[in-house]
Amino acid sequence: MKKIIKAGILPLLTILIFTDAQAQVSAGGGILYGFDIERIGIRVDGLYAINDDWRAAADFGYYFPESEFGIKVSWWELNLNAHYVFVDNEDFRAYALAGINYISFSVTEDNNSSGLIPGSDFFARTAAKEINLESETPPMPMNVDSFFSSFSYSGSETGLNIGIGGEYKVGFGSVFAELKFAGLGGNADQLVLGAGLRYDF
Repeated sequence: MKKIIKAGILPLLTILIFTDAQAQVSAGGGILYGFDIERIGIRVDGLYAINDDWRAAADFGYYFPESEFGIKVSWWELNLNAHYVFVDNEDFRAYALAGINYISFSVTEDNNSSGLIPGSDFFARTAAKEINLESETPPMPMNVDSFFSSFSYSGSETGLNIGIGGEYKVGFGSVFAELKFAGLGGNADQLVLGAGLRYDF
C-alpha cells in the first residue's frame, strides 16, 4: 500500500514544484454520494490553478450517519488530487483527476441494539481486514454479538482516486460535477459522485 500511495503523491508534488504558478484560487462546496455505502453527504473543496492545464485540489467530505437497530455508522473522507484540464472554452471546462483518498469510519452502539449493523458490506469488508479475518466477507446484516464482545469500532483506509469532472462557468465561478473511483488499491473502494459550486478569488 505504501508503494501505491507514493506513486500517487509523486506526480502531484512534481507538478507543484516544477510548474510556474498562475495565481487563481477557487473554493466552494456541495453534495456527494457514495455508491457503496449508499449515503449522501456534504463536501467542501479548494483549487489552486498552477497553469492553464494543471490544478491542485483538496476536498473534505462528510457522509450523513446511518442509524438503525441502535447502531450508528459514520464516515468522512479527505482527498488530495491533481486535475488535468483537457477542455477549456468560454463556457465549459472538463478535467481528469487523480490522487489520494483517505476515508475514516466508526461504528458505535447508541442504545440497546438488536445486534444488526445497517448499510452495505462496506463496513464488513474494512473491518474484516483490520482484525485479520481470513474468511470471505460476512453477509449483511451481521450479528454484532458474534463479532465484538462490546461494540465500538473505528478504522480507516487509504487508496488512490481516478475520475473525471466538468465545470460550467458562471459569473462568480463555476458549477461543477465529478465522478471518481475512490480508494482504489485499498479495502474501501467505491464510486463517488459529487456536485456543487466553486467561487473564484
